[in-house]
Amino acid sequence: MHWIHYLETNPEVKTFDFTSECDWDGDHLWVVDVILSNGTRINHQVGRGAEENGELIALQKGSWKDQASRLENRVFTDDDLQPFVKSSLHWLKAIGFAAALRNYEYPHQALILLEYFKQYKNGNLGQILKDLNVCEHEPAVILGLVARLAIKGHIQLDLADGSFGYRTRWIWSVKEY
Repeated sequence: MHWIHYLETNPEVKTFDFTSECDWDGDHLWVVDVILSNGTRINHQVGRGAEENGELIALQKGSWKDQASRLENRVFTDDDLQPFVKSSLHWLKAIGFAAALRNYEYPHQALILLEYFKQYKNGNLGQILKDLNVCEHEPAVILGLVARLAIKGHIQLDLADGSFGYRTRWIWSVKEY
């Protein structure tokens, strides 16, 4: 849940790297090095070992303590992740479509979609696929690009109540100045 909600689909996150995986006294946890789009670096600590009074238990015990103390640290417990279980599961399909396009850019189709989003401001995915400028392209590519553009923050997808599909609502989220 952490990976989907706080990393993969968060447009503020530029890169992330799972730097450590630890077991202490039966508690399993991960440390993730996160770089935000503004350049800020944060350590995320995720797992049952992170829950003890919100303290960074593993970071304090681990050999990476010196590096971690220089970074902002954020602890994620089960309580932090619970509200996002449903929507995170719905994001898996969208992430799959975006991942299928890995290493391919499709600049022409991406520009068509960005113009469509800018013009219409909101709608659902089925409407996009029926548009005359869009429907001449492979639907799987279009859906992958929609997911990619949502992950980058150009649009917001409403995946709170349903999986990624033709009825998924979208909203243009780029602020124009």
